[in-house]
Amino acid sequence: MSFVIVIAIIVGLSIVLAVHEFGHFLMAKIFGIEVEEFGLGFPPRLIGKKFKGTIYSLNAIPFGAMVKISPGSPEDKDSFNGKPLRIRILVMLGGIFFNLVLGWLIISSIFMVGSPAGGIFITDVSVNSPAALTGLRINDKILGFSEIKDFQKFTSAHGGEKINLEIQRGKEKLNFEVIPRTSPPEGEGPLGIALAKAEPIKKQGFFLSLFSGLKTTGTIFCQIFAFIFYLIKSAFLGKNVLSYLSGPVGAVKIGSQFAYLGFAFVLRIFALISINLAAFNIFPFPALDGGRLWFFLIEKIKKSPVSQKTQNIVDSLGFSLLMVLSIIILIKDITTLF
Repeated sequence: MSFVIVIAIIVGLSIVLAVHEFGHFLMAKIFGIEVEEFGLGFPPRLIGKKFKGTIYSLNAIPFGAMVKISPGSPEDKDSFNGKPLRIRILVMLGGIFFNLVLGWLIISSIFMVGSPAGGIFITDVSVNSPAALTGLRINDKILGFSEIKDFQKFTSAHGGEKINLEIQRGKEKLNFEVIPRTSPPEGEGPLGIALAKAEPIKKQGFFLSLFSGLKTTGTIFCQIFAFIFYLIKSAFLGKNVLSYLSGPVGAVKIGSQFAYLGFAFVLRIFALISINLAAFNIFPFPALDGGRLWFFLIEKIKKSPVSQKTQNIVDSLGFSLLMVLSIIILIKDITTLF
């Protein structure tokens, strides 16, 4: 895993997170809400400069961004709670909207440029696997197959038999003889490789690219949102859903694996992460933007806001659950690195 690639992936993730916080910040500024601080990274603060009532800071933990909007009271017209309900909703939707816009722009730019490279690529090789012992490498392109499932069926059907694989490595075409395992370790497969399919993308004009990007973004958003409901349903049914979840460490690992497939493929990953962040935050869970929107819905129905004490208790419980889940996912991601 190249150090440069890892740094690039971390920077990309930080941009996605910073765009989300910037969306909240910009909407608050547009509607005249007092913003106490907008910072790149997380505290402790390294440097800060106050401009028009807001501290713009650079913080010690170089990941993502933070925005601190003054909650205030309903009597303070320059505070968040002093604004009408529709404005508070728009401010909370700001981060979600900006993540969707970022995903849309990234996908649209890929359509504008196009991506001729396509095929099935090796993204990971397990240690001491048949693939590793034979000499297969990350970024090798497997020739002769158009779908990953067809290749998987082929290797499974020839377990214990010597098969010939035609590989493209850079400009070279190579042939390897390998024997797929009949009883591989869990999660490795007969050859011990992870695969990804890179679809070629035809270059499109400016306006058609924007339309295609918008359509693709909407499709991805709906799929992710539906998948979140599926995970919750599966969790309630007692199924193990941790294998479907990944945090920043896992995202860096995945991004670094796919980086070998080219810049356009990495951009797709960042677009997916940005859209995923939007879908995750609109979900009505305490401590997320969607949880706050749920409070606003209750306020609209009962014609009065939910008490700050109740909001704080619910948000604290939600935040605690998210932290526990984040730690579990972090441990899971770290263990998969070794």
